[in-house]
Parts: sequence; C-alpha cells; structure tokens
Amino acid sequence: MLRLNAATLAIAFQINVGGPASAMALATARGAVDRVLPRVAVRLLGYAIGNDAGGAMGALVRGVIGY
Repeated sequence: MLRLNAATLAIAFQINVGGPASAMALATARGAVDRVLPRVAVRLLGYAIGNDAGGAMGALVRGVIGY
C-alpha cells in the first residue's frame, strides 16, 4: 500500500517495540544499517522530547493541585 519493503517495516517495528539498541542489531543482521540510523536518531529525539514534556506536565500538575 505504501510501497515499503519488508526490511524497512521490520526495522521500524523493532525500533518502536524494542528500542534503538535492538533495532541496530536487527538492521545489522539484515544488512540494512543505512536505513536504521535516521530512524534511531528520530527515536532518540522523541525520547528526549517526551521526557522533558513529561517532567513539565508533572510540574504543571503539581502546581495546579498545590502539592
């Protein structure tokens, strides 16, 4: 449907489920390291943004309820 091959889908799925480290292992085993590096970088950026956003939301809620 989106014209993606099986290797790209498998690596993207593995990044979402297992994280960047296991996705690198899968990509190396499949010989598709060139496809996984940009995805890992974006995933790590998502971790950083998510952690900061979660901390900010926690501080906001703490301020609202006065705890």
